[in-house]
Amino acid sequence: MPDNNNHAFKTIFYSGLVAGVLDILAAFLITIVVMGRSSVEKILQYIASAAIGPTAFKGGWQTALAGLLFHFLIAFVFAAIYYAAIRKIDFLWRQPFISGLLYGVLVWVIMNFAVIPLSTLKTQSMTADKGTILVFLANVFCVGLPIALICAKNYSTAVRKS
Repeated sequence: MPDNNNHAFKTIFYSGLVAGVLDILAAFLITIVVMGRSSVEKILQYIASAAIGPTAFKGGWQTALAGLLFHFLIAFVFAAIYYAAIRKIDFLWRQPFISGLLYGVLVWVIMNFAVIPLSTLKTQSMTADKGTILVFLANVFCVGLPIALICAKNYSTAVRKS
């Protein structure tokens, strides 16, 4: 079983980076293009406001960049959690497509029922509207699936080499 810290770091970094980029692009697309609301700056400030409160909306691009940092931090955490799990549960690297879809659902559940409610964001009751469905799908296909596929590919390669 691979135990190289450098290999683990690279896998977590790459999978978190890919998931973070895909997810933020999906957020921009869903919010600005599909829903016709907001701007890149406001979306990133909204993310920052989860940690620093409503003053994030008065901070311009400084707080927007803080929001981007928080966004990627969360993506890296989810990648690290998956990588830790893949080392213990063979199914995760043997069936990366299925486990990635399931992990995306888990990410959405954790974000919507733990992270966001515990943040400073004002939460609203959830409805099955177009935005909610698209965000759910983005979590599945832009976060869970790429993390699982990248981690499984890198982990299975390392297993074969050991």
